[in-house]
Amino acid sequence: MVATLGILAAVATLACLGTLVWVHLRPTGYNPLRDAVSDYGVGSSYPFYRTQTAAMALAAILVAGRERSCCCSSRRSRGFSSSR
Repeated sequence: MVATLGILAAVATLACLGTLVWVHLRPTGYNPLRDAVSDYGVGSSYPFYRTQTAAMALAAILVAGRERSCCCSSRRSRGFSSSR
C-alpha cells in the first residue's frame, strides 16, 4: 500500500511537471522567467493551469496518505496504538 501511494504520488508530480512545461511552451504571451505561474490561471491557459494545480494537490494528498500509512504501520509494529 505504501509503495503504491508513493508511485501514484510520483506519477501525479510528473503530470504536474509535464503540464507546467507544456504551458510554458505554448504561445501564451507570458515569460516563464519574469511572470508568476499563477498568471497562467487567466485567459486561454486556464484549463492547463487548473490541471497542473489539481495534479499537484493530488500528489500532496497521496504523499500525506503515504506518510500516515507508513508512520501508523511502524507504530503498530512496535506495539503502539494508532489512537491517542
